[in-house]
Amino acid sequence: EAGPLHTPHCDNNCPIWHIDPRVKSAIITPRLLQLSEPKQNHPDYQNNRE
Repeated sequence: EAGPLHTPHCDNNCPIWHIDPRVKSAIITPRLLQLSEPKQNHPDYQNNRE
């Protein structure tokens, strides 16, 4: 059985993420792109091998 229909003003348990329109027009700066990259391991890092 299907749940309630999706509307623009669903409850908090809605499986669809509602994005504020202001977020869609955000400016992506070089700093934001840099922060979005995964952090690199230190060159001297050794994995804990058990």
